[in-house]
Amino acid sequence: MKSIYRNILVSLIAIASVVFIAADFPLWEVPPEANEIENPVEADKMSIDEGSSLFKTQCVACHGAGGKGDGALPSADLTSKIFSDQSDGAIFYKIQNGRGTMPAFKALGDDAVWNLVNYIRTLGGEQVEVIKRKAKVKLELKENEGAPNEILITVNELLDNGQVIAAKEVKTGVYVERYFGLLPIGGTRHYTGEGGNICVAFPEDIPGDENGMLSILVKIEDSEFSPVEVSTDANWGIPKSVSNWENERALWKTNEYVPYWVIISYLLVTIGIWIGIVYVLLMIRKIKKIGDIVN
Repeated sequence: MKSIYRNILVSLIAIASVVFIAADFPLWEVPPEANEIENPVEADKMSIDEGSSLFKTQCVACHGAGGKGDGALPSADLTSKIFSDQSDGAIFYKIQNGRGTMPAFKALGDDAVWNLVNYIRTLGGEQVEVIKRKAKVKLELKENEGAPNEILITVNELLDNGQVIAAKEVKTGVYVERYFGLLPIGGTRHYTGEGGNICVAFPEDIPGDENGMLSILVKIEDSEFSPVEVSTDANWGIPKSVSNWENERALWKTNEYVPYWVIISYLLVTIGIWIGIVYVLLMIRKIKKIGDIVN
């Protein structure tokens, strides 16, 4: 009998799960004209690297690092056969328009979304372990009078035989470190040239600390290379204005600069409490005297 009840319970849970999943992910119809659109962007290394960067910033939170839908919110499994059987046009349409908890990503632009489609296609395939190439990054800062300062980057590849050669067409990210993340500098598309070089103009409107200091970070973000990053400090930022709070009146102060209304309120409350205490003591004394007279 217990076995029967257990089987019934398991069946009910399974049915409920199917209903729940179906309610969360109902059939998503795509217009025929959208379904037939062909991907105009070749799925080359550059496109897939761009799509990978977008996926990490826009999609990982919900779909998970591997695209299996195991992120913070229940999401579609991008590695499933049902998903991969769709056309590029259908995936493009869904990314652009969104639905339910999934936002629309039209603001990214068509090329960016197609890059994302190309990268997502790689998630459903057989994962093959790839031996990453090794790189070395050199970072220099160039100060220019009357013109924006520049970040000069050189990327070299380290071969197994010990030889060092210029690494061209390597995707590299340039950032300024902030409290809760990284601020991209000069956009997100930085690729080394024939000599393995990149030159990025530094904006003149980025806040630094009180002395204008900030930290510049350069990262190798290429799918063929092992991650490498290098950072340096520069006083290229806008100095942060620091108020002399010790000499200003504020609610949390404990010195002579406490606001007057706080002091007055504190005194009034304290006096009121003591008046209440004295009144209670007098009443207790009066009650005691009355009790003595009655007795």
